[in-house]
Amino acid sequence: MVKTSPSWRALAPIAVLALALLAPSAAQAASYRFKVNLTVHQKTGWEETVRHPAPGDGYCRDDVHWAYYSEGEGELNAKVVGARVTFKGTRRALQSSEIKMPAKQRANAKPYTISQVGTAEPGCELPPPPPFDEGDCNPFAPRRGTARSFLLVIGGRLNLTGGFYGRYPAACADPSLYTGVLGFGGRPKRNDVNDLIVNKRVQSIELSASDTTKFTCKNLSDFGANSKCLEGSGRGTASWKVKLTRIR
Repeated sequence: MVKTSPSWRALAPIAVLALALLAPSAAQAASYRFKVNLTVHQKTGWEETVRHPAPGDGYCRDDVHWAYYSEGEGELNAKVVGARVTFKGTRRALQSSEIKMPAKQRANAKPYTISQVGTAEPGCELPPPPPFDEGDCNPFAPRRGTARSFLLVIGGRLNLTGGFYGRYPAACADPSLYTGVLGFGGRPKRNDVNDLIVNKRVQSIELSASDTTKFTCKNLSDFGANSKCLEGSGRGTASWKVKLTRIR
């Protein structure tokens, strides 16, 4: 919803790469200041089996490897009211200053179970399974922290990006990333947000977005180098809403 000032008679894993591309030109562009109310809610439930080593790197003639299985769920909530934000850029691409939001993360992942797949023939030495750091996982003690976010307008569409920064070094395992990365709610439908921001006759802008993802291996992260997701399933839901009120 876009509101118009009577006196004038009229009135979001996009990511770090987009920020890097926008930054040089944005620094010298016009700026547009707003007060911002921003709310983010993301919820996830998942299960996953990951093999190590990856296919082709298994042990012995039988491609012996280790299968790690776990499941979990969690949510991330963040909200700020009345923060100040500045957009810089051009009608083609605008980037906001950083928006810091008080946030709370709750996550509950079961410990990974490890099983051997394949049989090592006599004389083949099989190394033990590498340990996996499952982080600090206590579903009864939500982690408080800060969601550091940016709003980007590219091609007229508003995007939300950023992440959760807790007060503790280790986070509970979450291969869906829904409890750690912002923006899974997608983009609002309006494709003229750039025009609304640069038009000083527009007093306020209210937008929202939501999306649902059914998880498969392509949506879930594995352990990085030399590992591969074998099976993955689950569901993630995310939504966010923003209100921008121009500062004159």
